[in-house]
Amino acid sequence: MGMSRKRALLRLNGLLPRVREHLEKLRERPDDREVNHWRGEVRVWLRQMSDMLDAAGEGTAAAVRAVIEDCYSELGEGQ
Repeated sequence: MGMSRKRALLRLNGLLPRVREHLEKLRERPDDREVNHWRGEVRVWLRQMSDMLDAAGEGTAAAVRAVIEDCYSELGEGQ
């Protein structure tokens, strides 16, 4: 059984601030010893977000997909 739209939206809204926080750390502290850890967490969260797109609804999925692509770009990676 798939995830409900409500649950997907709650999870997406919970993950996005964490992704942004880690991307900010990566920008501000590129030489920190935790950089690889932060990058790894961001990748995991972005994959989780991608997996929820079908449950999020068509319009929301398109908007979140664009955010995910921007985040991968900021990491210097493609999907």
